[in-house]
Amino acid sequence: MVLLKLIRVKESVFALPLAYIGVLLVAEESPPLSVWFFVTMALISARTVGMCLNRIFDKDIDAKNPRTANRMLPSGEISVSKVVGYTIGFAGLFVFSAYMLNALCFYLSFLALFLLVTYSLVKRVSSTSHLYLGLTEACAPIGGALAVYPHFSPTAALMGLYVLLWIAGFDIIYSCQDFSFDKQNKLYSIPVKFGLKKALIISSLLHTMAVLILFITGILVQANLFYWLCLLVACGFFIWQHAIVSEKNLTRVNAAFFIANRNISLSVFAAFVLNFIL
Repeated sequence: MVLLKLIRVKESVFALPLAYIGVLLVAEESPPLSVWFFVTMALISARTVGMCLNRIFDKDIDAKNPRTANRMLPSGEISVSKVVGYTIGFAGLFVFSAYMLNALCFYLSFLALFLLVTYSLVKRVSSTSHLYLGLTEACAPIGGALAVYPHFSPTAALMGLYVLLWIAGFDIIYSCQDFSFDKQNKLYSIPVKFGLKKALIISSLLHTMAVLILFITGILVQANLFYWLCLLVACGFFIWQHAIVSEKNLTRVNAAFFIANRNISLSVFAAFVLNFIL
């Protein structure tokens, strides 16, 4: 239970479908259960490594921020050494899972680990940290596709771009609630660099491009009616996400982050599942 609380396992609903989408994009028929299993293990372990590293690197920052001071590391609920142990263990599980999929996934797993290790450090030097997080998450659909077909796939690359834009867009919204703290503590972010109003405009532009990527992908895969219906649902949640947050009212950032993104992720996943099955 301590580990589940530490890594906020409920948020895995954002990421796990992304890897499965990559599988569905390139598979002509459902892959063996072993592929689904090791793709799942790779995604969960990678996300655990990323969350643990983020908590370790941000321990002192989190302790200063009233919003995050009650997190497990700054509050003393769990020790740094234990979190380091989790990190090493799940990093090993991630590499092993990639190895069990194929050689290319194994070699690329070290690049993915590099992105996971460095993400938490980027916000100390650059406001592009939102895009860097998106790039890290983009490994999910690309990795899922490579697990089945270890060659370049244009549609998987497009889905990687979609994930980059989607993640970066909602991370900008989420970081708006720390605007004052980040500014005072010289931490970099899009809201700090451009202000809240422009940051939310940038977020909406990134999400608009993300939706366009989904439309292009649907055309390329000759998607059926159910894909487009699910995509319309996802568009509705994108619009709602931006409608409930403004520079003058950030009280619903958590709803925009957790509820909207969960439903966007599931809607897009449903689009690809229904297109694959039907």
